[in-house]
Amino acid sequence: MTVRDLVKTDNIIRISSDDSLTSALALLSSSHDAAFVFEKEEFLGVINPYYSLIKTSYPANTSIKHALVKPPRVRAGDRLEEAARLMMESKIHYLPVFDNQKFLGIITSRRILNNIQNEKRFQGSIGSFLGKQSLVTVRENDPISKAMALFKEHRISKLVVISPTKTLIGILAYYDIITYVSSPRERQNYNSRQGERDSFMEKPVRNFFQRNVLTLTEKNSPQEAIKLILDKQIGSVIIIEPKRKPVGIITTKDILKAFAGKPVLAPLEVYTRNLSQAGVQIVNTFSQRLGSLLNTRRGVSKAKITITEKKQGNVFEAVLAIFQKGKQIQVVRLETKDLNKLLKDVKRRWKRLLAR
Repeated sequence: MTVRDLVKTDNIIRISSDDSLTSALALLSSSHDAAFVFEKEEFLGVINPYYSLIKTSYPANTSIKHALVKPPRVRAGDRLEEAARLMMESKIHYLPVFDNQKFLGIITSRRILNNIQNEKRFQGSIGSFLGKQSLVTVRENDPISKAMALFKEHRISKLVVISPTKTLIGILAYYDIITYVSSPRERQNYNSRQGERDSFMEKPVRNFFQRNVLTLTEKNSPQEAIKLILDKQIGSVIIIEPKRKPVGIITTKDILKAFAGKPVLAPLEVYTRNLSQAGVQIVNTFSQRLGSLLNTRRGVSKAKITITEKKQGNVFEAVLAIFQKGKQIQVVRLETKDLNKLLKDVKRRWKRLLAR
């Protein structure tokens, strides 16, 4: 089955590039949602809470055209595993689908989950599915500042809230918190905004977490967790032991990850010239992360990157070459005096090339 078989063409949240950010975000309810921006019939990008509230905080009257992001484009002929992988990487669970340059509709995480829920891989026990998952918890009297630190440290979007006796009492979503501190608002002076933020960070978790959570035990199956997520239109299910002691959590992302599997990576060749030992170490660390962006499902057969420190003026140069089946070799040259900035620019251009 390909993405074409699950394309959604109706009830898509469409907005104009002239609308305000506030009006667009009012249509969304989680950090993974998306509103699709069009100018006449041309697709421009999406408004997504993660990029508008979490990565960047825009004023309330920001025009959509200045706040939109360009999500990965899913091809109609892609396998569902590829769409699932792109959702995980972009943190957007609603992606545009194209046939060549024609917009066909969107593919959603829920359509994928509904299609795969009866697969054999999801019929075992939740205990084996979770593996050695480390559950991150917070207590209801802890300050929001502690919760924010845990979100950042563990790179997660939900914290399980426990009582002093370590029993489950609720769940705290990062999206629910960030809307308080980063929601689009009219401009204020710096001291006013900072004072509001400091006061908010001292408030206890109990003021913000959700008490109504859905639970299963390790004896249940991932299939049952998927059914709950779909039926109740939620993003996660808490796994508990007797006496409501939480031992794990299954999220939509976990299911997409299990379905997508490990990507088959194309070979990445990295060359350095005239770099110091420290510079070579920086490039090697960077190239390991960059390699994860190369997926042969996108038709990439090989990629090369050469980083050179020029002798004149301490200038760094990067040359990228991507070899894709059925396409001409794509080559890009970048220059700057800052090696770390150069590598960031390389990653940005790399993603853009692979999205074509």
